[in-house]
Amino acid sequence: RPSDSDTERVELAVSFAAQVNAQTSPPPVVEFVGAYRWTMPVENFGGFSGLEVLAGGNDFVVISDAGFITTGTFVRGDTDKIESVGTTGLLPLRAIRGGNITGVNDDAEGLAVDDDGAIYISFEGFHRVRKYAPPDVKAEFIRPHPDFQNM
Repeated sequence: RPSDSDTERVELAVSFAAQVNAQTSPPPVVEFVGAYRWTMPVENFGGFSGLEVLAGGNDFVVISDAGFITTGTFVRGDTDKIESVGTTGLLPLRAIRGGNITGVNDDAEGLAVDDDGAIYISFEGFHRVRKYAPPDVKAEFIRPHPDFQNM
């Protein structure tokens, strides 16, 4: 037989769940509008591992797992479908000391852009996060968070 404290816990849990459900809204409807096959006749094109579409949905930043970055613009038609892509060209990501990153150090994986346009990139292999502002300059050191020491 449940005790009074068990009954109170269940009532609190049910009350909390009802509040959470009442505060959540249904997820947005996502609809497929089309596909675009992006190609560039340059060496090192492809292997993209991070894409950040900026506010407005036209400009973007993309990184590859071979240590390259490009910024660009989606050119959209009347139906909002992408018709072409304009880019700055592939640029090698640079290390803190200024040279191009290579080898085990070039495996860029995660990407985020802040409100000021600074680009933050996480890497596999030699695990780290670096800041690029703008993307063609040498990397800035980001101090690792202490929580990562135990992971």
